Amino acid sequence: MKCFYNYGLNLGIAFQIIDDLLDIVGSELTMGKSLGTDLDQRKPTLPLIHVLSHLNVDQREKLQADLSANNGDDRELLIPWFEQLHTADYVKQRAATFAEHATLALGQIASSDSLKILRNLPEFVLQRSK
Repeated sequence: MKCFYNYGLNLGIAFQIIDDLLDIVGSELTMGKSLGTDLDQRKPTLPLIHVLSHLNVDQREKLQADLSANNGDDRELLIPWFEQLHTADYVKQRAATFAEHATLALGQIASSDSLKILRNLPEFVLQRSK
């Protein structure tokens, strides 16, 4: 059924957006995994794209050079920009939009215990970032 496809697609996107955010601002102890791996691999995640798209040319070039030359934790270089540009708020809002689309995709499904679980999953995904 198309509704389950739309649900899964939107829930998956919301999950990935939050995961990308936590890769930068999360705690390894809380997450139980190594963080910063997306940065290390230079993956263009939404949080990084948001920061880079709001910098002027000189700022962007400096940040990119710092990230390339940094031998430490790249996350430390991004945190000040995240705070200044309200990147976490932006990313959480984008994830919330996809989570809402996931919930809305279930609109025509008959009520059941399984449906209640599916309706709660998007909120669970968003709560990971708090």
